[in-house]
Amino acid sequence: MPIYRTEKTSDGGYRTFRSSADYEIGSAVGTAAGWAVGSGIDLAAKAARTVQERRMIKILQETLAARDSGDPRQFLAAANNCVRKVPGQDMSHILMGQALMVNGRHDEAIKAIDHALGLGSWDQGEATSARAEIYMHAENYRAALQELTRLANHPEHRAEALCGRAMCMLEFDDREQALRDANEAVALDPSSVT
Repeated sequence: MPIYRTEKTSDGGYRTFRSSADYEIGSAVGTAAGWAVGSGIDLAAKAARTVQERRMIKILQETLAARDSGDPRQFLAAANNCVRKVPGQDMSHILMGQALMVNGRHDEAIKAIDHALGLGSWDQGEATSARAEIYMHAENYRAALQELTRLANHPEHRAEALCGRAMCMLEFDDREQALRDANEAVALDPSSVT
């Protein structure tokens, strides 16, 4: 399941991009390091935290490698291990949601995504996007359409949401609305249609 991030640009606009595992892990480590420096934590505590972060990164990398292997069962086993060893990280639960989705366990996948959101560091728009993707994977286009319509209210996710809505509209045989959504998505972000 792709994760998209939005960053503010120097001209005051926004840029949405598809995130990578390295970016997500680096961001988490950078945030933790910034917090440690800003809080004035002593070097011994900081070194101990670094060991914990290294373990977390290793577990997340193993889970990402399992995801990329193309074996859904291997991915699910790795995601279970990740959640067990790093339960407080939203990325663990996001990966679990992805693993459950590719294994056809869509209701559980939604619960994993909602749990990740409940940990407090994940963006509501990202969670809405993930839920929409799970519903589309399950061919529950009505639920996906509801999530995508909510997502369209987030300016940084609007183009992505409109592309997804266009696909749902095609499933409902509403070609006119699908075309309107697709055209608006392209107008907002020409790279949104691939």
